[in-house]
Amino acid sequence: MLLSSWTCAKNFNGVVHRHTSRFLIIWLTAMPFTLWKSCGLAMIPATGVLAFLLLAIEEIGVQIEEPFSILPLGKLCYCLLVSSITAHPSALLLPLSKVCTAPP
Repeated sequence: MLLSSWTCAKNFNGVVHRHTSRFLIIWLTAMPFTLWKSCGLAMIPATGVLAFLLLAIEEIGVQIEEPFSILPLGKLCYCLLVSSITAHPSALLLPLSKVCTAPP
């Protein structure tokens, strides 16, 4: 049950991120047309700066939401497990094949 709820949460986060980024791109594409009357040619750098800032904030939000997708935690945990078993083999009650699998 825990695995299925984690899978649902992972899929939901992907859908939310995809819709947020699509909305942001559509909004940023339409923004110069709305700013043309009030800003004139100054809307070109204004749109560029605003697009850079909003897309950076969106990317930071994605990294905060899912930090484990960029960290090699599987390999790190496997190395820690192997080194702790090598250092203290008497602490291992089960064979290594039952404790963990190969690193991802």
